Amino acid sequence: MKKNLIPLLFLSFAFGTSYGQSASGDCSSISVTSNPGFTNNLWGASVGYKNGNNSCNRVITSGSVWQPRYQLQSKSGSSYSNVGTWQYGNATFSGLAHGTYRIAIENPQIAYNVPGSACTGTINCYNLSGTYIGLWGIWASNTGTLNPYSYTNDVVVGQTTAAENTFNVNSFVSNGTGSINVYDFGQDVKINVASCYNYNQYQISIFEQGGANRYGSTYWQFGTIPSASNYSLTNLWKANHGSSAQFEPGISYKVQFVVTTQNCAQWNEKNETFFICPAGVTGCRFGQDIMTEPIRVHADRNTLSVFNLDFSNNNAYEISINSLDGRRLQTYSTNGKTQFDISSMVQGMYLARIVHNGKQQAVVKFVK
Repeated sequence: MKKNLIPLLFLSFAFGTSYGQSASGDCSSISVTSNPGFTNNLWGASVGYKNGNNSCNRVITSGSVWQPRYQLQSKSGSSYSNVGTWQYGNATFSGLAHGTYRIAIENPQIAYNVPGSACTGTINCYNLSGTYIGLWGIWASNTGTLNPYSYTNDVVVGQTTAAENTFNVNSFVSNGTGSINVYDFGQDVKINVASCYNYNQYQISIFEQGGANRYGSTYWQFGTIPSASNYSLTNLWKANHGSSAQFEPGISYKVQFVVTTQNCAQWNEKNETFFICPAGVTGCRFGQDIMTEPIRVHADRNTLSVFNLDFSNNNAYEISINSLDGRRLQTYSTNGKTQFDISSMVQGMYLARIVHNGKQQAVVKFVK
């Protein structure tokens, strides 16, 4: 039997490894998919051996080669906590509840200067036939290493719930004062969905509700949304319809926001609408100086009724009726009135613009 011989091939493998552990999951499990930090062919105290502590060579009489051990961790906010106990050799955790997880990995390391051993270097291991089978190993946590564990990427397991899809009307990023889901023509429409969590697949779709009734979408994308706190719907629209495309004035757009987890059959979605003000109309938002409730209008064949006007301080309003392309067709002064004659107007869709003391309070779309 050759003594103190470490095959060159084994040395190359043992010291040429790189780190980059990864994991993937599905609706109920998570598994390590890559563990390049693991060194094969290490043996340790859990096996039977002979030659004692007085030799740099040991004969393995029973047991199996060491494998990594794995600890499941669940994520809450930015913190992790252990779930269950270490698994030895089994890199899959199953039957999991919905949530975000990662796996901590401890790999066995080559043992040097084993305490109590007369050998001052590594200890070679052989089988009963005298064939070299590897080196004596030790757990990284027993070597005094400050950071003995490595960690996989975060993995979302299970179906994303409706509560984790936080997209709502308040997700629209305001471009001025007042209502944040109403924009001037030409402004960049953005959403903030950074608070959505526990998903790794998403789709954002935009439905034009009028005009050409166009459609735009990211289609299914894997991962999480880039620039989630300031995601530009305008850029998405341009990506679908060309660099010169814009959201059209006087038109509403429905945003459908869908999140899910890969390999799950179900998903959840939220829908919200934003409105583009008529061309040439600036500041098309509810003013906050006198309004406590949004202004609403209702039209029938002959009458336009306006609701939630505040006359408590002798407030006077000017109400103008505009076409969808911004042309002014009729103008009324309230003088305490809330109903106005529109019998001379043809059937169609219009915009009612309400102004108080020179400040625009609302632009509301209605159909006669």
